[in-house]
Amino acid sequence: MTNSSWTAVAAIIIALVLGGVAAFKEPVVVNVSPSQGEEATVGGQLYENDKKHFFKGLYVGSDDQFEITEAGVLSLSARLNVTGSTTVETFTQGGGIYATTTGTTTLAAYAFDVENMVEITPTNASGVTVTLAASSTLSSFVPNAGDARTVLMCNASSTARVVFAAGAGLNFAQATSSLTLQGAMCASFDFYRATDTDIEVFFDVGQ
Repeated sequence: MTNSSWTAVAAIIIALVLGGVAAFKEPVVVNVSPSQGEEATVGGQLYENDKKHFFKGLYVGSDDQFEITEAGVLSLSARLNVTGSTTVETFTQGGGIYATTTGTTTLAAYAFDVENMVEITPTNASGVTVTLAASSTLSSFVPNAGDARTVLMCNASSTARVVFAAGAGLNFAQATSSLTLQGAMCASFDFYRATDTDIEVFFDVGQ
């Protein structure tokens, strides 16, 4: 092997030692020769820095946080950071529904940090005011300038109204400081992190 080849193999070994060794569900028999790619044996296991097939799937992490099944299905239970452009055919975003019965209150960050929908049932027949969480508490919600999230806010009452007000550091982009949802109405809220750390909020009201 050339010096550059051994350097590549050494990098693989260091990455395995420092980052943790992938846990393979079943042993894979590899038959290669030095002419087919650089290789190294670590603890009796052969590793290569070229293309490798795992016929029974690949599982990484103490609890298989990263998994590619034998059928090619990718599962990831930890956070995924993608810095390049990404193209998908069909994309379904996960999340949940945060439902609450409340009077006038502040909607905390945990109510919509991972949820895609919020349902509010007012306790007062005349309606309630719900102030959205301050931008300082939404650092992981839209952390970087230009980041965006959409959340559907719904009035679960058929009669009482819900008035949404902006928390500190949130700027309602429409020419109003609040949004009123009458009974059984919803609005789509778009949150954009601005360069000054404020969050610009746009909303689209639907029935």
